[in-house]
Amino acid sequence: MMLTNGLNRSTVRYPDDTTAHALFEAQAARTPDSTAVVCGDERFTYRELDERANRVAHAIRAMYAKLAGRPFSADTLVGLCMSRRADLITGMLAILKAGGAFVPLDPAYPERRLKYMMDDAGAPIVVSEHGCLEQLLFLNRGEYGVISIDGGWPAIQRHSAKIPAPLSSARSLAYLMYTSGSTGRPKGALIEHRGMVNCVLNEARVRGFGPQSRCLQSSSIAFDAAVLEIWPALLSGSELHLVQEDVRRDSIELIRYMSDRGITHAFFTPALLRALPRADLPSLRSLVVAGDVCDADTMGYWSRGRALYNAYGPTETTVAATMCQYGEGKLATEIGGPIANVALYVLDQYRNPTPVGVPGELYIGGDGVTRGYHNWPELTAERFLENPFATDEDRAQRRNLRMYRTGDRVRWLSNGSLEFLGRVDCQVKIRGFRIEPGEIEAALAAHPEVRSCAVMPYGDGADRRLAAYFVPVAGAAVTADSITAHLRLTLPEYMIPSAFVELEALPLSPSGKVDRNALPAPRQAAAGGI
Repeated sequence: MMLTNGLNRSTVRYPDDTTAHALFEAQAARTPDSTAVVCGDERFTYRELDERANRVAHAIRAMYAKLAGRPFSADTLVGLCMSRRADLITGMLAILKAGGAFVPLDPAYPERRLKYMMDDAGAPIVVSEHGCLEQLLFLNRGEYGVISIDGGWPAIQRHSAKIPAPLSSARSLAYLMYTSGSTGRPKGALIEHRGMVNCVLNEARVRGFGPQSRCLQSSSIAFDAAVLEIWPALLSGSELHLVQEDVRRDSIELIRYMSDRGITHAFFTPALLRALPRADLPSLRSLVVAGDVCDADTMGYWSRGRALYNAYGPTETTVAATMCQYGEGKLATEIGGPIANVALYVLDQYRNPTPVGVPGELYIGGDGVTRGYHNWPELTAERFLENPFATDEDRAQRRNLRMYRTGDRVRWLSNGSLEFLGRVDCQVKIRGFRIEPGEIEAALAAHPEVRSCAVMPYGDGADRRLAAYFVPVAGAAVTADSITAHLRLTLPEYMIPSAFVELEALPLSPSGKVDRNALPAPRQAAAGGI
């Protein structure tokens, strides 16, 4: 069944019967002497990376057999806890080549959170490095088998450099990605190779990855944007440039790095993109912004002279579900139509399709829908539903049988794209008025002297109010009165915040999104608000 102008679903042929690492091995065979990974002074060719990962994969299987008393098997979860360095890619590939699924663990996370992830995943082995083992004491207590790629390389090197006999298939797990949970505990989404391969190959095709591409990798490995940075490059014969942490944290140095290295493809969240100094980067051909709503001014600037894509997708549907190339006539909130082999459904409260222009909740089907949540059958049943729009052909091929309920509010536009309107469950109610903070943020972001912002409710009951947090443009003297006057140009009185808090920078999570829980409580209310 096709809904809404027949534009809710896109079918493209791709190798849906293989794994991500098998496709990498084929690429390594085609371009063995091309540079695969660069990080600082480290540089691996495709042949070197392939053989290095093969040795670590054999070491993983040997350690597992010793610990468990049985051979390694597909879907075995293996922790990956490493800083951003060339061997991070070695470890990721090695876990897949061994037949397992990697559990990305950002060493910058609190140790208690990382241990929870390892224990919840039930991962018997972690692939790591000397620096992490010194920093994270829980990895040294003997609870897990530990393979340190740098510290243990002499022993690893004794293993074969040949490709291990394959154990996994397209329907095997590729990785387990943890996201924040409403219960206060992280929840892990189980992603299969088929969904990963579909998403990555779509990205490579649409954005034109190839042997001449130089691709930036700056995201935390615990943020699934890293999948879109790493894998389209590795499966296209591109150079993958892992930027070191001190450079990544300095926006001026990052721009200089991108210019000096001739970076052609990059990904940024809106918060990080807004923080970058505006500079000419003639080599940068393709840029993706995703993870949050970006303002039109930022997108307008960075789309000059290059293709800028606004992408959207939950972790539960394998990184990206929609993409839209930004340009003239496009809304900043427009997230496009489905990527290849993804189905989109905008449904009302009774799960009936909504007409063009009518808001509804977004449900996503297709090859990107993951297995569900690890060890959370109730939550899986609540969010991953039987797809009533599956066709007879779908059922015969056992595809598109489930859909994920995103909790995001969208509507179809007349051009066949989706417009993102906010969260279904994040509306606030103040004095009887329903308010979407995102709408206020968009208006505040349009202030010429505001660089970035966030709007949050504070207080309880009748005392519930809105607070606006903003970072001014360098050298600007922004006042609550000037912001209020600006907001009143586009917003009704009940949407004007009561408190305004100036910050040097918005607090960000490791994935680059605004950490709303870290915003300080407003101390006083400005006159004229609610």
